[in-house]
Parts: sequence; C-alpha cells; structure tokens
Amino acid sequence: MIEISRLTKRYSTKVAVADVTFTAPPGAVTGLIGPNGSGKSTTIRALLGLTRPTHGTATVDGCQYGDLGPYPLRRVGALLDNAAPVPERRGVDHLRWIAQTNGISRRRVDEVLEQVDLTGAARSRVKQYSLGMKQRLGIAAALLGDPDVLVLDEPMNGLDPEGIRWIRELLRRRTAEGATVLVSSHFMTELESVAERVVVLARGQVRAEGTITEVAGGFESLEAAYFHHTTVSV
Repeated sequence: MIEISRLTKRYSTKVAVADVTFTAPPGAVTGLIGPNGSGKSTTIRALLGLTRPTHGTATVDGCQYGDLGPYPLRRVGALLDNAAPVPERRGVDHLRWIAQTNGISRRRVDEVLEQVDLTGAARSRVKQYSLGMKQRLGIAAALLGDPDVLVLDEPMNGLDPEGIRWIRELLRRRTAEGATVLVSSHFMTELESVAERVVVLARGQVRAEGTITEVAGGFESLEAAYFHHTTVSV
C-alpha cells in the first residue's frame, strides 16, 4: 500500500505540491496523471526519499523509504524518468551493479533481461540503445528485487505500440500477483486501458481520485473529465 498524506513541498516561494493526499492499494494499477509541471515527479521523488517534504508524509506499507532496510529494491522497484545509466556501460553490467548493491544474485539479472526482451542486447553498451531499449532496461532494474511495490515514472516514454502493449501486460501480471503499482503519465490514454484507479494532479493539487468510473463521473469520457479537472481553476 502506498499512502500519500497531506504532502506539501515548497522550493523557496514556489509550491510544487500542496496538501496532496491519495492511496495506491495492492492488487491494482493506480495512474498518477496530469500535465507537465503538475507535481507528479515531485510526489514520486518524495515517496522514494529523494526529496524531503516540507510537510506531510509519503509511505510504503506505513514506512518511509529510508526505513525499508538495507535492500530497499527488494521492497520497492522504481523507474525515474530522468535516471539514466552510464552510456559506456553494458546493459548487463548496469544491472549487475544494481544487483550487487542490493544483495541480488546474477541469475536474477538474466531473468529480468529475458522478461524485458533485452537478452540479445545485454552486452551492448547503453549508448547504443534506442530510447525504448533504455526504458526496458530501466524497467528491468525496477524488477530486479522482485518487489511487491512498483513506482514507474513515465514508463511508456519512447516505447512503440508493441512496447506499450508489453508493459500493460506486465503490469496486469504484477497486480494479479498482488503487487501495488503506481504509474505516472501526462498522457491519460496511455493508462486508461490498464489502470483501475486514477489520481488527477494539476497545479500541485489533487483534483480527482478514484476508479476510472468515479473520476469520469458525469462526463462523456475519462478524457473529458481529465481536461476538465486539469484546466479549471481552483
């Protein structure tokens, strides 16, 4: 279970998020959606212990990320949109380095490379990877510890239609096994067919939260509800 409670983050005079509260339950994909600059990445960074909140909390199973123990990757797997591996490093070595620092076996590295269909490119240098291949490598890193919680920031960026279909199937499998999945995107249509719940952010505030049916409400579609919630001033 992911719980965000009254999360506020200020940078000098700028408020990135203000009193953000929502939950992402196990066994479901929760989509964190909103336009660029809405506060999605700030919320995720606070959850992963990369940003200290000005006020409020962001926890996984009641714990802050820093309290998850010496091997947090076994509890929470994460993909950050701006986290790039070293270009000169081979893909397999990037994953082996992460695995070693989290007490994970090399055999698991081979397993996740196969899961994300990168076995054939594992010994190529990352600088030779396409954007979609880099996304798959990042997802492989998130899966290394076989965690019960996945936090993926814009995971569909750079993926072709086949890649988008692949990641949707992956997320469905993980939630069927009881995992908690939080996925951010500024493209609502990317998540509509996979997310059971959505949280709509705009200008650093939660504008709507609930199942897709609940958020769509009286609008003719979820897309119409999304544009209403993200463009109307509060």
